[in-house]
Amino acid sequence: MPGKTKQPPITNVKNPELEAVIAEFAGKKPDQALQTRLLVEFLKAQFIVPVEFPKDTDPRLLMKMRQGRPLDKGEQIRTLPVILKNDKTGKTAAPAFTSSAEIKDGSHFKILLQVPAAQVVQVLLSNPSIDNIFVNPQTKGLLLNRAFAEACDKVLKSGADPAHIKQVQMTVPEYIAFNRRQVERILLPKRLYGEKAAFMTELDEKREAVVIEAYKKLYNDKVPFPYKDEDFRVMLLSISDTVTAVVIEYPKEKLVYGQALSAYLIYDAERELPGFYLIEKGEPGENNVLCSIDRMGKFEEQMTAPSEGNELSGVLDLFGEEQENYDLAHASDALKTEWQDAENGESRLS
Repeated sequence: MPGKTKQPPITNVKNPELEAVIAEFAGKKPDQALQTRLLVEFLKAQFIVPVEFPKDTDPRLLMKMRQGRPLDKGEQIRTLPVILKNDKTGKTAAPAFTSSAEIKDGSHFKILLQVPAAQVVQVLLSNPSIDNIFVNPQTKGLLLNRAFAEACDKVLKSGADPAHIKQVQMTVPEYIAFNRRQVERILLPKRLYGEKAAFMTELDEKREAVVIEAYKKLYNDKVPFPYKDEDFRVMLLSISDTVTAVVIEYPKEKLVYGQALSAYLIYDAERELPGFYLIEKGEPGENNVLCSIDRMGKFEEQMTAPSEGNELSGVLDLFGEEQENYDLAHASDALKTEWQDAENGESRLS
């Protein structure tokens, strides 16, 4: 049974087609066709979203909302999205439900609203502190990231009718750009932070083949792999006795804003500390940008990219800060342990 709330249940929101697509995502690796279907069904859907209100909201208007009564002309009420947070990763998400049946525990939701997909998309795009949309978080749901929301927003702004949205697909250049971002910002950083030294060793042994394989897995017969093997270059550099760097040079032809010219994977074997950095092409007329991706997958523009030939120096400066932060954190942990040991010793003596 859906959890109880202080308002009449929203029973007219049902999205069996979207729920079917979400179930498919749980069962297999999504291909382009499945991703397109997800976009189609998401944009056609209505959702139930939990919201909160500012503390200074008129209680009379709150009562109307809870009772499901419409506001009078001229009455307005501002809502705030409920934000879920993963305590392990620190990632945040705005929940959205495809039906009342998906709300297994709604007792802590003050107000539930029925909203179109466009409004769910804007919750994410207008709130930098929110990382994802979490569709049906209390069951076998699906996390949708900012890139998905941006794709939805592009379709909505095009004026396409959601009922005929199946005709809207990525062009080949858009598909190639999407795949580049998947490899550069998601797949390779995930491997580095997950496998650490083992991934650095694989890059040392197989070099360009590792990167090319990551790209080729995203292509098919309809959109063939657009690059030549010689477009990639992988170099291993020994920075010190304990620090190693791998430099990946990506294809430069037809490079556009937001695509990487190169990646810098740094690994400190003594601390078991990885770092992932990119030099990305800047906006038209602007300089290139040095960016970082942390172990949680957070992408951040750090500074204007150093001049050609000095990129590694700039990357190592940023990584040096990570080493200092690591040492400070572990020194703090050591002090806490010593303090606890001292307290335990005093307790045993007393």
